[in-house]
Amino acid sequence: MSNILICPLDWGMGHATRVQQVAAFFHAAGHKVIIAASPAYLDSFGSSVCSLKVPFRSLRIRYSSFLPLFIFILLQSPLLAVQFFIDLVKVAYMVRKYDVDIVISDNRFGAFSTRARSVYITHQLQVLSPFRNYRPAPVLTFVHRVIASLYNEIWVPDISSCLSGKLTKPCGKPSKFYEIGALSMLHLYSPEEPPSFPEGDYIAVLISGPEPQRSILQEILLRKFENQEKQYVFAGGNIRGDREVKKYKNITLYSYLSPPHTRFLLERSRGIICRAGYSTIMDLVRLGKSALLVPTPGQTEQEYLAHYLGEKGLFTSVKQSQIKLLNPGPLPEKLNTGSYLEEGDKKFRETLSNLLKRSSSLKKQV
Repeated sequence: MSNILICPLDWGMGHATRVQQVAAFFHAAGHKVIIAASPAYLDSFGSSVCSLKVPFRSLRIRYSSFLPLFIFILLQSPLLAVQFFIDLVKVAYMVRKYDVDIVISDNRFGAFSTRARSVYITHQLQVLSPFRNYRPAPVLTFVHRVIASLYNEIWVPDISSCLSGKLTKPCGKPSKFYEIGALSMLHLYSPEEPPSFPEGDYIAVLISGPEPQRSILQEILLRKFENQEKQYVFAGGNIRGDREVKKYKNITLYSYLSPPHTRFLLERSRGIICRAGYSTIMDLVRLGKSALLVPTPGQTEQEYLAHYLGEKGLFTSVKQSQIKLLNPGPLPEKLNTGSYLEEGDKKFRETLSNLLKRSSSLKKQV
């Protein structure tokens, strides 16, 4: 049996949720799965997906309410460089302490080791510029590909760039590149009805992403939908605060919903409004649900995904600045994703099973 260390990036809950499908596969096969993540995210990992949870703190990245994320990351690049070397030291310590055979990083740049087979999960091999029709930003794309090349394998949660588009092509894909299909933890759980759930039809509103834009969107939508005839159920991503439920005339607001509750919410909804985060999109594809996407302002990746998936007819989208003018009719509900998921699940099982074989071969050589 192998000891497997999984380290998700903590810039958003999506990285921590999507790796749970990977963790569950190895855990069910009897391997020891160790989750190293920000303490705020460790609670989301249950005993059904891992054997041990280890706090793995990182420097806090700040977000702006007016600067594009593209520029803001450049301004904070010295902090990211410091975090890279801190992660290298911490991962080296954990690999030795827990006798780790495999390290899996979800976009956490420095979470690799030369003493273990290292895997990098990303859906963004190309970093897009907000200018000139979402063309790749050469410097940032080059830096990210150099980081990815440090790992033994690169896993992309997609098939033939169906969901990620130009984020994972072209620019010459790195060697040891594997597609593993859409990742989501929601299908690992049976749906459960949340407490104080409203009766009848409703629109589900997922409020996620970094502050301050998360709270800004929530406030805009609350003002937009209050006192309407339709019922709205808001699900926040406030994992650090109190788990509370607030009720208005036609709105039920949960500060946080567990995965079984979230699955119940989405499956029964008559429409969904959410951010255009890649992990959220994969959750919806897994459930066969479409949505109205509201990309986070300044996040070029989300703006591109909303545009790209809208052109493919899978989702619709609206800019946050235009929500006040929005007067939607029936929201899109269903996606036909059967063949995509079938192919993705096959590649997922093959890639993870083969990783164990490659790791065993490396161990014998050592």
